[in-house]
Amino acid sequence: MKSSMKFIPALIFVVLSICAQAQSDSTLKSKIIARPVKTKKATSQTGLELIYKSHTSTSYNPTTHSFSTSTVTRPYIRLNGGNTVAIDKRGDVVRRYLYKCPLALEQINQFSQENKQARRYLWGGFGVAGVFTFGGLVLSTKVPESKSTATFFTSFGLGVGAMVAGGIVSMVHHRRADKHLHSSISLYNQHCYIAPKKDSTLSSSPLANGKIKTPPQKMNTDTLIYDVVRNEPECSNLYGVSIQPVILDVYRPSMSIAGGIGLFYTYKSAVGVSLNFQTTYLEHADGLHESDKPTYESYGVPARDRVSKQLELQTKFTLASWKKITKYPMHVSYTEMGEMSGRVPGTTLKAISGRLGFIHDLRKIEGEGNLPLVTTQAPYVLHMDDGTDQELPRTGLDESTVLLQSEIITAGVAWSTYRDMKIQLKDKQYRGRRELKTQADLFIDVMYAPSMKYEDLLYSYPVYQSNGTNELLKVTSPFSRTGARIGYQSMGMGRFFGTKYIMELGLRPGPALSSYANAYFKMTYSLIFGGRQK
Repeated sequence: MKSSMKFIPALIFVVLSICAQAQSDSTLKSKIIARPVKTKKATSQTGLELIYKSHTSTSYNPTTHSFSTSTVTRPYIRLNGGNTVAIDKRGDVVRRYLYKCPLALEQINQFSQENKQARRYLWGGFGVAGVFTFGGLVLSTKVPESKSTATFFTSFGLGVGAMVAGGIVSMVHHRRADKHLHSSISLYNQHCYIAPKKDSTLSSSPLANGKIKTPPQKMNTDTLIYDVVRNEPECSNLYGVSIQPVILDVYRPSMSIAGGIGLFYTYKSAVGVSLNFQTTYLEHADGLHESDKPTYESYGVPARDRVSKQLELQTKFTLASWKKITKYPMHVSYTEMGEMSGRVPGTTLKAISGRLGFIHDLRKIEGEGNLPLVTTQAPYVLHMDDGTDQELPRTGLDESTVLLQSEIITAGVAWSTYRDMKIQLKDKQYRGRRELKTQADLFIDVMYAPSMKYEDLLYSYPVYQSNGTNELLKVTSPFSRTGARIGYQSMGMGRFFGTKYIMELGLRPGPALSSYANAYFKMTYSLIFGGRQK
């Protein structure tokens, strides 16, 4: 106890001493560790000038399979009034000169971000449009017929709206990116560029006074030197195989999406032949009656459940031809701003061609209450348990789904264009050979079907009367055996690979329905593999 009493005063003395020492330390100034600051701003003696050069840009039209050229300007930077360097969409070329200038560097980073957003909205709009269009087509096959057309066009309209909106937003971001690019060069020259001292022995630089020209000047289009290696449109001997991943057939009795494969050959721009086979992998008539029909109604479906198919043989031959001097849009190179091309004068072959063809067509036809099917078979008689016979009525025959097999002959004329050219570039930057081989036809055909018949129909009677009795029927109807079509097809091939497009609009032979019920629109996209026979 006594020792504890002695320890307490000693402890108090030590605490008071520490407090006094702490109080004396609090009178000292606090030490602040500060980040070192440069007294002089970062400078550079590399003068940057924003200029624009004109380039010929080529856009490709998948509908007409033709090229259209337009002059566009691309941004460049000029270094100390000498060499020019193209500015990429990310701004990496400019960024290497702006790393000592934070204000300008921030603007070029914004330039890169705006370009990225522009690409995102542009391709996103196309992607959403494709999803809406294809989804609407699939959805239209799952809803009742009365709602299918409205469903498809509503979805298609939403897709077009998304594509347009994406394009508009992309343009806004591109304009913002251009403003940030101008600001970055302007801030660099204003805050970070120090002009070198003048040397009387050297010619003065346009940037010696530290100023840039506004607005940015535009340069003339670059000139490329070339030799024509071949220009023989009269010998357009193309051959190959076509793969058709998408064939869209808009036809009211049966809208479908198909795929196919084909062969083609053209001899000396005088005779051409093609053989194409297509098979449907999605069509509107699939399964509608089985899922939508109530059990108390009668209806018919094909006895053999087969998909729609078509085999077409098409030939053409030149009736008259002549040559014409035109401009060829020859590919030069792919750049950051797209495809660069130049117009090369050359000979193009124009021709009036005759056309003959044959089509074997197996197609599902869906009745909408207007399909005039008839049969010569006697009414179906059901033997009842009480010994009586009951004749069953065929009440839903005009709403049945049938398979129509047609053999169609086609004949017509076409306005044909043949292009064939190869050049050798002799430029310091762009070298190598460039080639263009295309064939295009604007055609009008008449069609006649000497043979048309329906496959057997499996007819189902109401369940409450016959417990699901089915009957195999042979049916027929009045036919419209004549038709016509107008269309455009174009084929272009590189060295071994190319594309082919066909669009046609017309009235096809089919059941004798109401006016324009057999109208159709068909579009085919093909990838072709082959070459040119020398």
